[in-house]
Amino acid sequence: MPTCHSWFAVLMPETSKQEAIHAAERLRVSLAESPFVFEDGVELAVTASFGVDCLRGPGDDVEALFKRADSAVYRAKRTKNAVAVLDREPDGL
Repeated sequence: MPTCHSWFAVLMPETSKQEAIHAAERLRVSLAESPFVFEDGVELAVTASFGVDCLRGPGDDVEALFKRADSAVYRAKRTKNAVAVLDREPDGL
């Protein structure tokens, strides 16, 4: 079965890290439980991996946020169909 990889970001202002993790997990489960069914009856299972992080205070910036979230999504992809959060800064920050 062919695979497709798409990347996108979801920005959730006024959302705690725990709330963001919960939202990502709900979306991941919903996608996994809802295969696409084509007119010919063929089903396509969908999985998703999410990297979650939040701005960490006044000195933090969007570039650093995206770098942390990117590192977290790579961690999630190693597990496959998962939600991951970094416990520490990725190398280079």
